[in-house]
Amino acid sequence: MNLPNSIEIGGIDVRFEWVDDLTDPDGQDCWGETSSASGSILLDRSLRNNPKRLFSTVIHELMHAISSEYLSFGGDLSEQQVESMTLGFVEVYRQLGPWLEKARKAAYATG
Repeated sequence: MNLPNSIEIGGIDVRFEWVDDLTDPDGQDCWGETSSASGSILLDRSLRNNPKRLFSTVIHELMHAISSEYLSFGGDLSEQQVESMTLGFVEVYRQLGPWLEKARKAAYATG
């Protein structure tokens, strides 16, 4: 399954970009990195071979992008908060994924 080129978050177009040997701002190896300034989520190309890690990394980076866009009090969630929310979301989604997809289709059905 291919990841879309971009996603809209709070009216902002956020691009997904694949890169080799991704590092965070501190120079540490990482799987993903969100840049609000450039409107992009960088993903390490090696994730294409690891669907489970890709799923959790995309959710993790989306949590960063969402917190950056929607937290109006001037601060993003911390890395620990994002990681905790990611773990919780992945756990719930594993259990409710099929129902959530049916509910999404019903809620946004045209016609």
